[in-house]
Amino acid sequence: MEAAVRAKALRFHWAAVAAFLCVALPSQAQAAGDAWWGKDKQKHLLLSSGAALATYAWLGFFDVEPSVRTGATALVVLGAGALKEAWDLLGYGHPSWKDMTWNLIGLAVGLSVGWAVERWLWPKNNLWVPRLGY
Repeated sequence: MEAAVRAKALRFHWAAVAAFLCVALPSQAQAAGDAWWGKDKQKHLLLSSGAALATYAWLGFFDVEPSVRTGATALVVLGAGALKEAWDLLGYGHPSWKDMTWNLIGLAVGLSVGWAVERWLWPKNNLWVPRLGY
């Protein structure tokens, strides 16, 4: 079972890298003032990784399976990022695929940290780990 979980995590990380490379390729449709390393990209990375880590950890208290936690976390983080970009598209900001790329990278970072903390610091056989589920 543990090998299957690791294989899923590895597939997710490679999918995130592939998505990043697809979006990172230069295109003529990209805005000239939208730098890859701008301050707003830092905010997207930090907020997405923090939201991913918090969501993954919160769902862990209810004994939700890791695969379900991963999917729910991705839905929450990418959904929030998409809503923010839709808000920008309505004229309240500057919509950017680069922002969504940094949201995806933040999701991968947050899930990786959450998964590592769960696997290495708090294994399932530890009796003192707080669990709220039945």
